[in-house]
Amino acid sequence: MANQFQLYDYHDKKKNMLQYGQEKPPKIEVEKVTEIPIAMISAKYDRIVNIKDNRIYAEKIPSVYAHIELEADHLSFLVGKNMSYMHHVLAMIDE
Repeated sequence: MANQFQLYDYHDKKKNMLQYGQEKPPKIEVEKVTEIPIAMISAKYDRIVNIKDNRIYAEKIPSVYAHIELEADHLSFLVGKNMSYMHHVLAMIDE
């Protein structure tokens, strides 16, 4: 479960230093993300992105106006037969 939000960690102090100018990746202050409206669509059975982390992000980021959890996994968005979630996407785009 995510307890802090940070940029990608290269797990190499030199690479982090080259990328960020410091040995550890900087934290992301998600609470300051307020101006960009965000709609999140998450898959409950995703083995790549933890649904608990998505729930934390949805609560912490002020500009998240919708968070939909699908009975799906990570690849369902790419190769899934059931694309019924798209009506949610299209409705959000219309807003």
